[in-house]
Amino acid sequence: PTRRSSDLLYTYFMKTIFTYWVAFFALFFGTVFLGYSLNIPTENIIVVLFIFYYAFQWFSIYRGFRRNHNWFVSSVIVQAIFAVASPLYFSNFWDPTYEYLTGTWLDSADALDPCQLCWWARIMMFPILPLMLTYAFTKSRPILWYVFLVTIPGIFLELFHYILQKPRIIGRDFIDNPFWCTAANPCAAIDVDYFGIFTIPFLCFMAFVFIHIVVGFFLFSKKVVNRTKKV
Repeated sequence: PTRRSSDLLYTYFMKTIFTYWVAFFALFFGTVFLGYSLNIPTENIIVVLFIFYYAFQWFSIYRGFRRNHNWFVSSVIVQAIFAVASPLYFSNFWDPTYEYLTGTWLDSADALDPCQLCWWARIMMFPILPLMLTYAFTKSRPILWYVFLVTIPGIFLELFHYILQKPRIIGRDFIDNPFWCTAANPCAAIDVDYFGIFTIPFLCFMAFVFIHIVVGFFLFSKKVVNRTKKV
């Protein structure tokens, strides 16, 4: 009876989490569609999307502490999906928000060629999604350690990339890049810059930081660890 009750509770939580994120995606892309249909300025749509996204993410983390650790898993998976399957963080094409608003994610007519630092960031980010999906089914703890550790160089790489783009944040007009970016495709180039803050490397930096913090809860929070062992 105890085992069956546990199975039923697990099923309930998984259905609740799935429904929660389906509602989020419906709201997110509904906002994109509505904003584009009504010709709302792109900057206003971006603000609303950021509010929706992080409100849903932080509520998911809260539920992870209060109810079930699978909320943490879902938060990381959703963040990884946005990082690898959308142009919000990595764009092979053009303005990421424009791609969202027009639905032309795979139109390479105005393609952006990712610089060397962008490619290294992708190499570190792309494995996270399949690894977290694997963890969701296997609950293999070593997977979490890999995700936790790989985000550390990702954080520093994207922070350095952002400083290359905006050296004034450290009080300089220019800094040398020791990596292999070319003059034709410089890493310091700014192709997307929302509100003078949000460039593609900065958004990727936020993704790495978010994943690092949430996975850290898995590994170091006694409350979460004990709850994970019971599932």
